[in-house]
Amino acid sequence: MNPAITYFVHDLADPAVSRRLHMMRAGGAEITLAGFHRCPVPPPEVAGLPARALGRTRDARLVRRIGQVIRAAVTVGHWGRCCHDARVIVARNLEMLLLAWLARWFFAPRAALVYELLDIHTLMVGRTPMGRGLRAIERVLLRSCRLVIVSSPAFIHSYLARFQAGHPPALLVENKVFPATCPGAALRPSGPPWRIGWFGNLRCRTSLDCLLEVARRTPSLIEIDLRGIIACDTLTTLPQEVADLPNVFWHGRYESRDLPEIYGRVHFCWAIDYFQSGLNSAWLLPNRLYESCLHDCQPLAVATVETGRWLEAHGLTGRLEEPLADSMVAFLAALTPADYEKQAAHLSTLDRGLFRHATSDCEAFVATLVGTTASP
Repeated sequence: MNPAITYFVHDLADPAVSRRLHMMRAGGAEITLAGFHRCPVPPPEVAGLPARALGRTRDARLVRRIGQVIRAAVTVGHWGRCCHDARVIVARNLEMLLLAWLARWFFAPRAALVYELLDIHTLMVGRTPMGRGLRAIERVLLRSCRLVIVSSPAFIHSYLARFQAGHPPALLVENKVFPATCPGAALRPSGPPWRIGWFGNLRCRTSLDCLLEVARRTPSLIEIDLRGIIACDTLTTLPQEVADLPNVFWHGRYESRDLPEIYGRVHFCWAIDYFQSGLNSAWLLPNRLYESCLHDCQPLAVATVETGRWLEAHGLTGRLEEPLADSMVAFLAALTPADYEKQAAHLSTLDRGLFRHATSDCEAFVATLVGTTASP
């Protein structure tokens, strides 16, 4: 019999949730899915699995989400039975860990509890009463966990080791592509102009301002493609802001099946994020890092953050210094087609396993989850 896993998620419509579900299923698990949603209408299913919606929450509004979590906790008797047969309960982010802990206490006390720590809100490292209170809640819940899943090594040494000493064992599962799309024929012309793509959940006002500044300063050197979901209130005017710029293009949403085409049209991927500068943004290894490399598109990153260190470790250029706009203009102005092709050739020689999960990785992941034993 395949192991039963109940998965509690913060946003049913998040593409990363779909990827994790595909991984668990490829690893042989039977999955029950429940969680909040941030779109107006909850998806009835995710990755082919029925989805139990617990209510609607909002992006980047942790304090407001607390109220929705409390409402869900009060009604645990209605939805908590979804984990009754679970051997493992996985909770994605802190608010879901609280609800998973509660459901486990009532309906599945023998199930192992696993915490998926993939984003760390600024409040979690603050010295405010709210920050201390949230860390105290997390610390209590961690005592019931047998494993913590992280997507970047920096989450271990920069957060868990500093703020949650004595935490359970941590398992690194990077945000690699799965299921992997087959890279198509690159459609990008020889540069310049050099085309930069910023794709995914667009939430960083600083990134947009930097890209637009460079686009205005060097219209013949740089072109910019913007695609994805506007995930921050400060970017709601993005389509209007770029409408009059001839070298900036807003394309809207895309699907995972579009990855080969959209990365095949750009020379560089914007893998930079200042949304929580110096903290979460400095620690994470974003989805677009792996997506772009898999499709032979070179990432751009700040040299001093975890993404920049990842590029350096694998011999990739595109590591920029502050001030970012000046550094990017200097880097691209000095770049020749021969230089670009040399770096592209190096990227193409790197092991594809650095960028995508294999089925064997999924099987090992599920085996690790199942190998955890229930806490007392």
